[in-house]
Formats: sequence, structure tokens, C-alpha cells
Amino acid sequence: MSDEADTGSDENHSESDEIDKSDTERVAGDIHATYTEADGERRLRFERD
Repeated sequence: MSDEADTGSDENHSESDEIDKSDTERVAGDIHATYTEADGERRLRFERD
């Protein structure tokens, strides 16, 4: 196995997933997130109660 195959792309995805879950749990009570996809663009909008 070469180091080139493991340059961190998998690590980045794992870290990103963990951060997203953590943030979602932390703010779920106060902020609502709305995800929309239109014209090939993805948007995430946050609103407070």
C-alpha cells in the first residue's frame, strides 16, 4: 500500500461528517436549517425561533 492512496481524502470526509452531526445536535433547539436545491445549486438556510 502506498501513502499516495491515503492522502487524507477519506479522513476529510469522516471529520466533516462528525462535525456536521455535532453542530446539528448542539443547535437543534434554537435554530432550524432548511436545505434546498434549485438550478443545480445547493443552499442551506438557518432560521432562529
